[in-house]
Amino acid sequence: MHNSAMRNHTDIIRAVGDSALADLTGASINTVRSWAQRDSIPSKHWAVLVSNEHCTADELMAAAAKRAA
Repeated sequence: MHNSAMRNHTDIIRAVGDSALADLTGASINTVRSWAQRDSIPSKHWAVLVSNEHCTADELMAAAAKRAA
C-alpha cells in the first residue's frame, strides 16, 4: 500500500507513477506531470487513489491543507 509517513501529492504521484496514475484517472500523462509540478492532485481523483490503496483520504487532505497554508 503506502508508507506511514505523510507524503505530499508529488510524493504520491511519484509512488504511483505518472503513466499508472494517468491510466487510473483518465487524465493525460502531461496533466499528471503538471499535477506533480504543482504538488496538487485534483480532489475529484482522490477516490480512485484511495480505492486502489495508493494512499489514504487523510493523507491527501493533510497534504492539500499543508499546501494551502
